[in-house]
Amino acid sequence: MAAFGYALLADHVDACALPSWYPALRRHSPATRFVALSDAFVDYLLEDGVVLPRGVSVSTMAEPGTIDVDEEDDAWALEELAAPREEVPGAAAGDPDFKGLLRKIDETIAALGGAVFPKLNWSAPRDAVWATAGAAKCGTAGDIVLLLKSSEFAAHDLEHAYDGCADVAAGWS
Repeated sequence: MAAFGYALLADHVDACALPSWYPALRRHSPATRFVALSDAFVDYLLEDGVVLPRGVSVSTMAEPGTIDVDEEDDAWALEELAAPREEVPGAAAGDPDFKGLLRKIDETIAALGGAVFPKLNWSAPRDAVWATAGAAKCGTAGDIVLLLKSSEFAAHDLEHAYDGCADVAAGWS
């Protein structure tokens, strides 16, 4: 029994997921499209590090002048971008290829007017806007992948959404 006199169940958590409530509140919500993520893509999101899929493009959707970057930080960022990519043992696993999913995401972005705000079932990767120049607004599939891959909120949704549920055994969520 929980502190409020009832036990949290997996069905309660599922009822709070965006796909559960969106149909009833569609008229009062931003335009939304759902894109299913494969188990392989979820595993990729949960891997350590931020290696983007080959050929993915990342845009900066932040408005000019909204980011305060000092010259030292800017120089460091340019050095990092110019540095050659190091070969890492097992790099094949670190060079993911999700062309079909990325194409579907890009098509969805285009259908919604060219820019979107990504969200998983429960939360948005707003803790990772540092990776996209301070904006959660995404114009490419690469922007979305970068946000999701950099977000602790996304990792929590994917790994720990059912933690504390009375009907889900520990470690089995």
